[in-house]
Amino acid sequence: MSGRGGAVLRRSRSENGGRGHHVFTQPVPEDLAALAAVAHAGRLTVHIDRVLQPAEAVDALRLSQTGRVRRKIVLDIG
Repeated sequence: MSGRGGAVLRRSRSENGGRGHHVFTQPVPEDLAALAAVAHAGRLTVHIDRVLQPAEAVDALRLSQTGRVRRKIVLDIG
C-alpha cells in the first residue's frame, strides 16, 4: 500500500504462533483499491465475532465498548 494516506501494515503473531497482518488505512482511493485487489484475490481474511441485525445496533455498540471483543462485529443490512 502506498502509505501516502496513512495506510499502515503491521505484521503480528497470534498466541498460537500463526502470522497475520493488520491494515489500518484512511479512505484514500489508492489504498482502498489496493485492499480491494487483495480481497478480490482471496487473500484477505476478516475474523468475525458475530453478525447482528440493524435493530441490534445499540447492542453492537455496547458490546464493542466492553473491550472484550477480539474480532469484528458485523451489522447485516442486506
